[in-house]
Amino acid sequence: MRPLLTFALVVVASLGLSANTVEYASTNSDIEHAARVFQDTVPPVPRPKLPKAPIRTTATEAQRNRAGVLIEHTRLGIPAPEPGDVQRRIDEQTRKADERKAAEQAALADRLERRRQRLEKLRGEAYDDTNFDKRKLARRSRDARKREKALAKREAERVVREAERAELMAKREAERLVREAENAELLVRQAKERAEKMERQRIEAERAVVAAAERAERERREATRRAERTPPPVAAAPRPVATPKLTPLDKARLKQLRTEAFAMQRIEAARRKKAARAARFAYRAAKGERQAARRQAARDAAAARMVQRRMRKEALAQRRAGKAEKRRQRLAIRAQQKADRAQRGAARALAKAERRAANRLRKAARMAARNNRNADRLAARAARKADRDLRRAGRLAARAARRADRMARRAIRRADRYARRAIRRAARMARREARRLRRAKNPPYWTAEPAIAIGLPARSGGSSDEKSLEAITIQALAGYHWAAKGLSVRAGLAASVINSKVSDKSTQTETITRTGVVQIIQNPDGSRTEIMGPIQVPQTTTTEVRYYNRLNSIDFPLLVGYRIKGNRYGLLVEGGPSFNLSSGGEAHVREGEGFRSVSGGHFLGRRPGIGFLMMATGEYKLSEQSAITAGLRLQSFGGAFEDPEISSNGTRVSTLSLVVGYRVRF
Repeated sequence: MRPLLTFALVVVASLGLSANTVEYASTNSDIEHAARVFQDTVPPVPRPKLPKAPIRTTATEAQRNRAGVLIEHTRLGIPAPEPGDVQRRIDEQTRKADERKAAEQAALADRLERRRQRLEKLRGEAYDDTNFDKRKLARRSRDARKREKALAKREAERVVREAERAELMAKREAERLVREAENAELLVRQAKERAEKMERQRIEAERAVVAAAERAERERREATRRAERTPPPVAAAPRPVATPKLTPLDKARLKQLRTEAFAMQRIEAARRKKAARAARFAYRAAKGERQAARRQAARDAAAARMVQRRMRKEALAQRRAGKAEKRRQRLAIRAQQKADRAQRGAARALAKAERRAANRLRKAARMAARNNRNADRLAARAARKADRDLRRAGRLAARAARRADRMARRAIRRADRYARRAIRRAARMARREARRLRRAKNPPYWTAEPAIAIGLPARSGGSSDEKSLEAITIQALAGYHWAAKGLSVRAGLAASVINSKVSDKSTQTETITRTGVVQIIQNPDGSRTEIMGPIQVPQTTTTEVRYYNRLNSIDFPLLVGYRIKGNRYGLLVEGGPSFNLSSGGEAHVREGEGFRSVSGGHFLGRRPGIGFLMMATGEYKLSEQSAITAGLRLQSFGGAFEDPEISSNGTRVSTLSLVVGYRVRF
């Protein structure tokens, strides 16, 4: 009993040790992994979401470039460039944009100055030229004013188009910046969600570690309680009437077991304490790294906010400067337009007086011409009305005549149609009666015809030199004939037996041994000596084998034909497919004076494929119900008789036969 108790205590202790070791290892690995993941994936602290500013269309190219650089750095998660470097880059871009804008304004001013000089030159030439009269001078002035107006209008339209284009580009760029800012905010939100997820995972890992430690402690306590509740070996005595006393040796052994159990418990407690201390050290180390990562993310977010605040200030200053510049340009253009309007007003006043005098003269002439045209128009209108009434009366009379003619022709066509219809009906009834009489005189009938056919020698379709020597066929056909002269359909059975022969030649070359001269020795006296011995000589043997085949086939022909009737003679030509029902054959080889049967299952029991049968037979009528037939019969048996898996020779037989039969009508 004592060895069993010792073994049970050792097993329980080892199981508890191994379970705690595994749990501690897995817990430590989870803690380290969570700490490492949290340290590597700590996102920057998200910037609080600011209210969206209204879309401004006055952003410069430098501001757009700077915003694009910052958004790209934020999206990629890389540190932004130094503030001084960014400021230098922005200043360089701003300077280039200002130089380009100044060059464009200078070119526009130069073009306007050249146009103004050309107009003044033309105006001076017009006033200095005294050879022209007043009308030409006025026309030239009007042309010059028109050109000025057209040039000014085109220039104003061009300025408006450029302003609209610039406004559209600025609006698009602002929309693009807004979209990029929204994307950046989305990325920040996603990073924040990932950080929250990692924090939840870390908390769950810590909870799992605590739960594992508590579970190990509960298991240890449960094992201790079970060990304490386990009765000593002496309690298992079979008879409780007398409790034997323990010997000193048993007491010493029991004490030794208790001492070993207490030692195992102390070892287990020390091991758990060491594992808990290692877990606390790992968590503290990871906590420092996590705090450093959070502080670094906060510093990066603060730097990004400072950069964005400086960008907004610079953008506001640039927008204000742009507005002031545009206002100065508008005031200059407005002053120039005011001067041009004053000059054009004076010219218009002079031209207006001239136009009024000319308009009064033209108005009087137009009134006189209008009165004349009204009188002529009234006279022409009366004439057209009279002519129109006359034409209308003629059209009405012609319409009535055409209607009467049309009604007469319609009545004639109706009468002709009724007459033709009656004629066709009478002809149809006559044809119907004629067909009925013909059917009564020559009704459809059935026939049955047994016949025998003797085949003529002919080559078959095989691969070797094979000839059809004999062929005999017995067939029985039954058919339906629609009339004595007309179409017919017949079907039945045909049994054929075909005898053929096949010649096969094979050549074999072998080496045989014979006696001959193997060496010739030339003697000094001029004679020679020949030494005889065995030599190898090639020999070719050609063997010809002739096979005699007897083939048999049972087929089902389906024939469609046409019959030509005479008084006592008739001709029936028909043809159609032939379906094989059964097939077979026997092969023999001639050996000496006799024949030897060839076995091996060379022939198929049923041939694949569809054959063809065609017959042309004449008949001689013996009585109203019987006739003798004779003619030619051509049949193709379709597939080969031999099995292609056994024999390489495929026989495709076609026979041409003389057929004689007896046909019965009923």
